[in-house]
Amino acid sequence: LGMQYCQIVVRQLERAGIQCFSGLHVAGGNNWRIYFEKLQKADVMLAIMSPAFFESGPCFEEQVEARHHGLKVIPLLFQLEEDGSPPGSKGGQKW
Repeated sequence: LGMQYCQIVVRQLERAGIQCFSGLHVAGGNNWRIYFEKLQKADVMLAIMSPAFFESGPCFEEQVEARHHGLKVIPLLFQLEEDGSPPGSKGGQKW
C-alpha cells in the first residue's frame, strides 16, 4: 500500500505545481539509484511511513542519503501495523 499512498501524494503535489520525484518516476528495469541524483537537488524528503517502509532496504538507503545531503525528512504516517501500533515501533524490522 505504501507505493499507492506515494502515488496519491505525488499526484497532489504535481497538481499543486510542486516539483517532486519518487521511485514511481523510475521506469521499470532502470536503476532506482537515479533517485540519489535527484536528492542532491531536493529541499526536503517526504517519507511515506508504512510497515513495508521499515522492511525495505532501498528505503533505508534513501533515508541515509537524504540525511547525508542535509535534507529535512518529513514522515507522513499512512498505515499502522495490524495491531494498531505505529510502523517501526515493534522492533524486528530491517532498520
